Amino acid sequence: MKPIGIRFIAFIILICLLIPTVSVFADDSVLTLYMSYSGNSYVGGEVNLRVTVSKPTDSLAGLEFILDYDETYLKPIHTVNTEDGKEMDVLVTNMPYKWEQMSYHSNDDGFYHFRFAMPDEGDYYLNSVGGLVLNIPFKVIKAGSFDFSINNEDIIAIVADKDFSPMSGVGGDLSVVAYSEAQKLAIGFNSADVAREGEIYYAEIKATNLGDTSGIIGLEFVLDYDKTVFKPKITSNDSEQMNAFMSDMPNDGWEQMCSYDETSGKYTLRFAALHCESLTQVETLISGNSLLISVPFEVIGIEGVIGGFSIPSESVTAINNNNVISKGIGDTKSVSIEKSVSSFNPEQFGFTVKDNCLLNISEKTSVSKFLSYFDSLYLTDKNGKRITDGYVCTEYILTDGSNINLSLVVRGDGNGDGQVNSTDYLYVKRYCFKTLAATTAQKYAMAVANNKEITANDYLLIKRHCFGTYDINKG
Repeated sequence: MKPIGIRFIAFIILICLLIPTVSVFADDSVLTLYMSYSGNSYVGGEVNLRVTVSKPTDSLAGLEFILDYDETYLKPIHTVNTEDGKEMDVLVTNMPYKWEQMSYHSNDDGFYHFRFAMPDEGDYYLNSVGGLVLNIPFKVIKAGSFDFSINNEDIIAIVADKDFSPMSGVGGDLSVVAYSEAQKLAIGFNSADVAREGEIYYAEIKATNLGDTSGIIGLEFVLDYDKTVFKPKITSNDSEQMNAFMSDMPNDGWEQMCSYDETSGKYTLRFAALHCESLTQVETLISGNSLLISVPFEVIGIEGVIGGFSIPSESVTAINNNNVISKGIGDTKSVSIEKSVSSFNPEQFGFTVKDNCLLNISEKTSVSKFLSYFDSLYLTDKNGKRITDGYVCTEYILTDGSNINLSLVVRGDGNGDGQVNSTDYLYVKRYCFKTLAATTAQKYAMAVANNKEITANDYLLIKRHCFGTYDINKG
């Protein structure tokens, strides 16, 4: 059995003590677990349940919850987790650095018990939207309607304070309809799980013919969206603006007859093969192929909010090449809102971004001072270990955990210790004699003369800097 830290053990003991006394949780300390699913919900297919933790009001050191599902309709794909704790790692899409899971599945009662905790060393807290995300696959064994549920009383979160205080949680239910094999059309979301404040988010939708051998020539469905988080960009169909929705179709031969209802705030999306009256055309959506649709929205929600889209299954209708009308399968989508990348502007502080590197950092710059420039970003070393003190060093990574990942360049610091000394000008000498390989960040650090090519002049300038006769930060 792998070693477990003191904090890890304390977490487990505290969990056991708190289970019968959930009422001690503070009402104003709440996190939410959001459920969504993707995939084709039909007999023989899979439902991939996604569980995302909202941004907690306090940084967390651990989390535990129970996921219930209906064994009548579903069979879990992964059910084993030994003492080594590796099997259910495949269910974890994202987790704070170095956290561990100790989850298990109950074959008798049909539920998952998920447990997560930070390691004993380091301060690797859960404190952001999407910091913990699970993707849990199930095999659909029966057609019908069923629920996933996470009860509030089955959620226990541990605040990362000296007392490991408990935090309450909000769960809920997610209803899914699984259809029989006779229903051959699935409409599913294929877009990102994260959107950014003030930017454009495209609801990517994939309409797939699951097995209608005669081919589908027309389809219709309703797209609902969260009006408090998303605002549609295209609401009129004058001059066929909504043709822009179709990003890929059979033989480029489909047309749209879409409409937008401003009162109810939803789209009715209708698509059909242009020459559907002729069986000789090759525009039919054949079995196994998909029609791709992209609907643009402006993000009006703020960081930390989670918005959603849905395609009600009852709204999905298809017609095949034999003029047979059938129903299909809809889908839901949850999207986390994060701060806009456009707000990241290092140039205002005198830094420069080149080749995915952040340049113009002076030696002996403290980590705390450097991070004060960049709200919500943090530093790691090149191996992913989080850095909270000391000097900023060449090849440290400035990141937001998703879109921003920049290698830092401390001017003159070729060896990556945050200082400029004799080792650094020896690095330049070795590089010039081709006895040293260097990363892009190291090359920028050593090329102090012009930030392009490393030459003997860089060796002399760094050496003079070390002897106090020249300042590479001002030259």
